[in-house]
Amino acid sequence: ETPLAIMGDSSEPNIIVIPGHSLPSQPWWEHLHSTINRSFQTKDFQAFPPSWTRLPSNPREAAERLKKELGLDGLIAVLLLADQPIACAGVLPFRGPDWLNKEVSVDKISEEKPVPTHQNQDRDQSALFESAKGDWEICCLCVHPAYRRLGLSSRILKTLIDHVKTLGAKRLMSIYVTEETGYYWPHMGFETIPGAGGVLKKGFTHTKGMEGLREDIHFAMGVKNL
Repeated sequence: ETPLAIMGDSSEPNIIVIPGHSLPSQPWWEHLHSTINRSFQTKDFQAFPPSWTRLPSNPREAAERLKKELGLDGLIAVLLLADQPIACAGVLPFRGPDWLNKEVSVDKISEEKPVPTHQNQDRDQSALFESAKGDWEICCLCVHPAYRRLGLSSRILKTLIDHVKTLGAKRLMSIYVTEETGYYWPHMGFETIPGAGGVLKKGFTHTKGMEGLREDIHFAMGVKNL
């Protein structure tokens, strides 16, 4: 029996890969929206305030936000169980090692900006930062809390890797919070790039007037050759 069957769900999950720009028109979008935000808020990591969500609470606004994040060439893999989305992961052409700094700088949502940690890297390490046409990155990987620890994230990640390889992808990047998923990405075959990443300081907030981070969080970057 599959782990899902053991949990009492005999349906066989199905993974689909669709263009990110098609999200707003998907019939299951509202369910996926709920899965993404519930996944973000249901975790052991307590640095993020309870009021924070991965996407806006309004489904239509959330679809447009994720669509914009994925861009024109981005894709999203969705794992459907009995036509209901229980996991997903997005992939898009690599935005470069400093995209977080640029996003916060453009939005001007806080006086606290990410503190880059790669300024003093040596020349050999800096070669890993050079973006190439075959570089893609993962975003918004999540699994509904009721279906965690069943190997679904690795399954959906493999589906995305197989797909982007057909598009000419040579490397896959992941930018992640080390205190939260620092163990996961090396386990999935991603090599941590020495010196890459940054820090968001305690008190940082992505929206003016909202509660800020409850502690510093540190970002790292991993790379996987495909």
